[in-house]
Amino acid sequence: MVNASYLSFNAAGKLGNSFQIARMMHFSNNQSLFTKPALVIYGENKEPWHIMANYGQSQMGIQEVHLWNDVVIHRPAGIKDHEMTITTNSLTIFPQIQSALTNQAITISQPGITVNSTGLRANLKKGEIELLSKEC
Repeated sequence: MVNASYLSFNAAGKLGNSFQIARMMHFSNNQSLFTKPALVIYGENKEPWHIMANYGQSQMGIQEVHLWNDVVIHRPAGIKDHEMTITTNSLTIFPQIQSALTNQAITISQPGITVNSTGLRANLKKGEIELLSKEC
């Protein structure tokens, strides 16, 4: 499938997630492989998170999506929040509960600040990022 898209709405009828895929291959074991997946997660009263990678994979729908190779998570600046960009080589997204997890090296960049860590747990719905280990 080429240029596939998926939209998910929350209980209030508002857009919760959008998922765009340049190319998707679906297999009989319910596994899907993606090229250039791009996911947008709309949180609570915050700017949406834009998540992109070169490749992705899911099993049994998109409840759990594994992304790899140049993963970028970006939140534009909002009224109360600074612009934030997170980069890593691998990330697992849980679109329905709007969370993300990795045990790989990450870099978080905001205006004037750069933080390196190994691993993160993110509640994208609330905009909360937990670093699993901080490097100096």
